Amino acid sequence: MIELKNIGRIYLPVAMALNEVRVRYARTSIGPWWQTINMLVLSLVLSFVFTKVFNTPSEQYIPFLITGLIFWNFMQAVLIESSVCLVHSRNLILNTTNPIWMYPFKLVIKALIQFLHHIVLIPIVIYYFDIDIDLMAALMFLIGIMVFTSILVLASSILAILGSRLHDLEQVVTNIIQVLFYATPIIWMPSLLAGRVSFLEYNPFYHLINMLRIPVIGGDMQIWQNSLVFSIALLSFLILFNYYVYRRYSKMVSYWV
Repeated sequence: MIELKNIGRIYLPVAMALNEVRVRYARTSIGPWWQTINMLVLSLVLSFVFTKVFNTPSEQYIPFLITGLIFWNFMQAVLIESSVCLVHSRNLILNTTNPIWMYPFKLVIKALIQFLHHIVLIPIVIYYFDIDIDLMAALMFLIGIMVFTSILVLASSILAILGSRLHDLEQVVTNIIQVLFYATPIIWMPSLLAGRVSFLEYNPFYHLINMLRIPVIGGDMQIWQNSLVFSIALLSFLILFNYYVYRRYSKMVSYWV
């Protein structure tokens, strides 16, 4: 939890995240853009296969797939790595007075940097498939990305503290994310369920992806509103739960890592 007295130090996790990205892609030709190219290639392969297998029009499926993969990749990168980010930052935790929230926040910033590289694919998709984006859609997307990112910041803080105590949490989170990837409409469209979509209403990842995807590729406004309400309710719960976890366990992290 970011405390007001430490708000002036928010530049530190940003600088740390930028440094980690530079180190990771040092001596590469195009740096983080390799990940964007990998995502584009994967999207094209999956698009070719699924449009042939399910006989889905490419102008519907490709924007649906690419946007889903971009938003899912951002979320997955944060949730999986956050469960071990404090353990990996053990030396800094033991030898500095930095507040604990800086390390999961740094992780979100690092994932956001990669996300900003991936998101350049969206204007290309919009232009190529002639998708109409108006001011309302842009506003809906901005609201969605703010709620989405806030949820990831809180979830990463919770998972980071719990992961410092439960070192097997990374494997648990990885398996859950893998299962939910196939249970969430990322590479398959809800229309394939032929009306049997009621179970999706209980999938938080479905709502989080919808909140960002619908403004970009179009869709039912009512579905977007329902997903936004669900996401705001989830955000409210995470604020309270994060407050509890941080206040109760953050001082124990240096003993657990």
